[in-house]
Amino acid sequence: MKAIEATVQVAVQAALNRTPATGAGLLVAVSGGADSLCLLHALHTLAPNLGLRLQVAHLDHGLRTAAAGDAAWVAALCERLGLCCHLGRADVRALAAVEHRSLEDAARCVRYRFLAQVAEQVGAAMVAVGHTADDQAETVLLHLLRGAGLDGLAGMVPTAPWPLPDDARGGGLMLLRPLLTVTRAQTTAYCAAVGLEPRHDATNDDPAYTRNHLRLEILPRLRALNPAVVEALGRTADIVRAESDLVQTLANDAWARLARSEAGCLRLRRDAFADEPLAVQRRILRRAVAELGVLSELSWAHIDAALRVACQSTVGARAGLPHGLQVRVDYDWLWVEPSGAGIDAGAWPTMATPVRLPIPGAVALDAAWRLVATVMPRSALPADWALCAQPLRAYVDAQRLGPQAWVRPRLPGDRVQPLGMAGRQKVSDLMVNARVPAAQRAALPLVTVGDEIAWVVGVRSSQRFAVTADTAEVAIIEAVRPQSDVANEGQDG
Repeated sequence: MKAIEATVQVAVQAALNRTPATGAGLLVAVSGGADSLCLLHALHTLAPNLGLRLQVAHLDHGLRTAAAGDAAWVAALCERLGLCCHLGRADVRALAAVEHRSLEDAARCVRYRFLAQVAEQVGAAMVAVGHTADDQAETVLLHLLRGAGLDGLAGMVPTAPWPLPDDARGGGLMLLRPLLTVTRAQTTAYCAAVGLEPRHDATNDDPAYTRNHLRLEILPRLRALNPAVVEALGRTADIVRAESDLVQTLANDAWARLARSEAGCLRLRRDAFADEPLAVQRRILRRAVAELGVLSELSWAHIDAALRVACQSTVGARAGLPHGLQVRVDYDWLWVEPSGAGIDAGAWPTMATPVRLPIPGAVALDAAWRLVATVMPRSALPADWALCAQPLRAYVDAQRLGPQAWVRPRLPGDRVQPLGMAGRQKVSDLMVNARVPAAQRAALPLVTVGDEIAWVVGVRSSQRFAVTADTAEVAIIEAVRPQSDVANEGQDG
């Protein structure tokens, strides 16, 4: 055995020794490149002593004409090794268009969905991938450039939960990275030592992809400053991971003391939350959003705005979060809840008869409420307009809304695509989730254009009327309380 074989196999065995349930079925993701071939060969060599039951999965992403040849080559290699090989093909470009993802992100999602599907079919409890120390260095740099916290700078971990939390098939799977301490140069040398000729993926040579640009352009320049930059970034990830684990432990302890769950909402003890360190506060807010199942699209700006409201604002203040959520300040509690929740039961506008709403313009509702529409250029909106949630105010695309709309009560079967959501939901269900009093749900105003609902007033606006980067003018529609109510609010505050 050559020295490089021993070095890599020792690293792989050490990684597997730290993995629980190693003897269970293991699915190996093999692209045909040097990293995955090195991993497959090392695992196959170690399998008898470690009690591993290996199977192989290979996915053609549909991005290269040569990919079909790669699949046949991997299948032939598996046949020589006596391993079962599962082949798949996907249309990554189509998925990227449908789900509005970059090609890199779409390829990642397709790949992990395929691996989870195969793992489920064959009963594998773990999936091994060929991420190396170089991949770790690229990941740390990529997260640093995007402005990550400790979790991002900790990079990848050798054993991780399934990376697609919304994929039910990956719920019980573990993702293994046995080569995370092995460099790409070592995987290439290993393949040469054992007589394997890796396949070449030409897409890895295109610097238009961010990760490729880091690998091809940035890391070589950093090596000129520090030839061991890959190892240095790997050490940084290890150090930061330990720091991150410590902060997470503190956050878990604080969560147990502060958080309470209630019917689709979460509340946090306001005074105790304010006493926690800033790093713990951020993690508590992130967990609160995650507990409601919508962590995607949560940005640093959302957390920053929410913290300012939570720690500096008076009762009734709100900050917007993705997917129609908000943080609301109460006397003793901070609420993380759907937008529209927390409005007093008697403070919902109602109406009985449909009326036209000119854009811009105003109409009268029941009990001296008014609905007022104004129009302004999108460029005139304040920079944080999307983060400052006001349940009785909606921002919609003025061109999509048109010169006039209708305002009417709810009809049986009304459905809307809520802002930030992919599918349509019953308006009645949205009202229940927003805690609109049952007696007022039938009379709550809806702003409509034709058969489409633009805004369920006080509850949620529609994704189909969302303000986007292409929006030229924004219609701001606001339900204005009776003047006596407004005056009373000012006295109370």
